[in-house]
Amino acid sequence: MSSQSDEQAFIALIAEYALLDYCSVAITALLSYHIVLTLGEEAGQLARPRRIAAFALYIANRYLPLMSVLYGLPFWPIPGDQTSCEASIVIGAIILYSQYLPWAAFNGLRTYAVQKNIPLATGIFIFSLAPLLINTVATHWEVIYIDPDFGCVSEQPIPSRISLCFAIMARLPLILADIAVLAITWTTQYRAHRDARVLNGLTSLSTVLLRNGVLYFLMLTSLNVLQVFLSTFSVRRPARTRASAQRQSTR
Repeated sequence: MSSQSDEQAFIALIAEYALLDYCSVAITALLSYHIVLTLGEEAGQLARPRRIAAFALYIANRYLPLMSVLYGLPFWPIPGDQTSCEASIVIGAIILYSQYLPWAAFNGLRTYAVQKNIPLATGIFIFSLAPLLINTVATHWEVIYIDPDFGCVSEQPIPSRISLCFAIMARLPLILADIAVLAITWTTQYRAHRDARVLNGLTSLSTVLLRNGVLYFLMLTSLNVLQVFLSTFSVRRPARTRASAQRQSTR
């Protein structure tokens, strides 16, 4: 670093990476606490007879996010050669984007459970996989190399217009799928929810689907809209090993 401006930029970049690492540790701690807190209830539920597919979906939905945040922690050793660097980035991306499979399956199965419409459920499942598909295409621009200051680095120097299109294409179908699931839940479950409250005042399955489902999908839709907005106006920088799979431009 020869000039003062270069040194200031380097220090700012280090500070940004440090903040991201702190956030990564905080998220890992929060998610781990939640899982440990509910282990007893989980063991009781898993001890009952169950379908293999439902069991696999539950395990994937619960533990893939934990694997992803653990892999993104800054405490792991940084690979020192190109082959190990590429393997580390690829493994992190696989873990990160595998999460979309159980999430998409949940959207499709929920739609089928309340509507009994296989084409509609399949369409929502495919729309929910949009981030996985778009980010797979974006790997065409990916460059992985060993940086003398930051170690293993992965960058995607995608042209700004294409990057913006990718950000929209990755999230817009997901937003539409969430809105569709929310609308289907309301149109199919509201009458049962109202009748259950009138007859016995107890909490029915329809009430749970409406109350918790509306909150869940509204939060997801808000986060997806926020991500599109931030992707449109963000300044993108390269990210370090392991955590880089969670910090890249279109991801």
